[in-house]
Amino acid sequence: MTRPRDYVLLVGMLLSACVTSYVVPRPQRPEIAGLAIDVDVEAPVGLFTSEAQIVYFVRLDGAEGLQRSGVLQSTMAIDGRAYLLNVPAGEYAAVAAAETKDRAKAPPTAGLSIELPDSTRTATFFSNELVEATRVTVAPGHFAFMGRLVVDTSVGLEDADSTQLHYLGLLAPGAAKSTIGQIVSPGSYQYLGTLGKLQRDQATVSSLRTDATRDLAGGGWNEILAAAGGPAARPTGERPSSTDVVYAVCTDVQTQKFQAQGHRDQSQAMAHGLCQIAAGGCRDDPRQEGCKNTLRELDAHLRTSGSSMLFEASHSGQTEIAKVMIAMGSDPNAAVAGGWTPLLMASAEGHEATVAALIDAGADPNVRNDLGRSPLMFASSKGFTAIVKVLLAGGADAALRDKSGNTALALAEAQGHTAVARLLKEHDRAR
Repeated sequence: MTRPRDYVLLVGMLLSACVTSYVVPRPQRPEIAGLAIDVDVEAPVGLFTSEAQIVYFVRLDGAEGLQRSGVLQSTMAIDGRAYLLNVPAGEYAAVAAAETKDRAKAPPTAGLSIELPDSTRTATFFSNELVEATRVTVAPGHFAFMGRLVVDTSVGLEDADSTQLHYLGLLAPGAAKSTIGQIVSPGSYQYLGTLGKLQRDQATVSSLRTDATRDLAGGGWNEILAAAGGPAARPTGERPSSTDVVYAVCTDVQTQKFQAQGHRDQSQAMAHGLCQIAAGGCRDDPRQEGCKNTLRELDAHLRTSGSSMLFEASHSGQTEIAKVMIAMGSDPNAAVAGGWTPLLMASAEGHEATVAALIDAGADPNVRNDLGRSPLMFASSKGFTAIVKVLLAGGADAALRDKSGNTALALAEAQGHTAVARLLKEHDRAR
């Protein structure tokens, strides 16, 4: 006689046999980065909602604006959470999402994507507004979350904007040339996607970080994810408190230490308790001796992996912590992987006060990363007019060109930042 419990076990075995087991790629180098986004696509007229199995990303460098020639396919996706792993640091955005006909066989492939796979059931191409909303900057050795995204959809090409038409042409040339626009082959549909809702508040990032820790378990990403709720995971321009920054870095450091001591299962919980106390000492004034001792310890650990507390503070716009680190001897021109210095990161993230403090401390305003980008180029390409003024006053050279031949003015004009472009032209005439 078969008991009820036996039926439960049998059903569990059958269900587990139907689940695709992915091998999570391990971090290839200390300086690489990772990204994640949770995407739900609402079918036209609200018929149903589907979870993205593939998300397409672009890296936003050069003067091409949002319309790039190279598209990166997500490394893997679980329950609508798409991950892009082992990518260089920089600024990224999502441009499209797809669902395959056989969900159990959706391959976890990644890399430069030329066209949608033959197994595509639906593909949704994001509007200019939607792509802009997903933009996020990730530093070397860090992880960033674009948020939880709900995409509204429609059919037909008559309302497609230039960004949607561009990626339709790259990923689904049949749809781009079709007079119908939404049907390319039997059972394959192409939608236009607009912004329904995007959540990227701290609670959402924390929830996504927890999901990612589970999804990427065994892949060696825990150390990077440990700080993912802190400065590296925030959208450009959003500044956390000094307590958040110290807590995030402390959690990363202490988690590694507890894991090395053999406390793998309890490492994050143990680090959480310890770092709440440590971060509390920096809540009111980072200049107090207790906070300085914490910052010294964290800085010493970060330096072993090629970063520094000054870099983390500059990334998150924590000017007072940056000043404390400089006063304790940190080099404002020290570069991490990719040639990123504290001034480059602060300029790219939009932290005006931090940029000014770094220049006052002797940071080189004309330093360039491995792509030849200067602080002025980053500030200009993102429309940070106040930072452009600070950099020009500090001696930034507007005539410099990156490795693609772009000047700060060309980058500002390509992104439509007319105020910055006008400022750069006025500066050039005044020379």
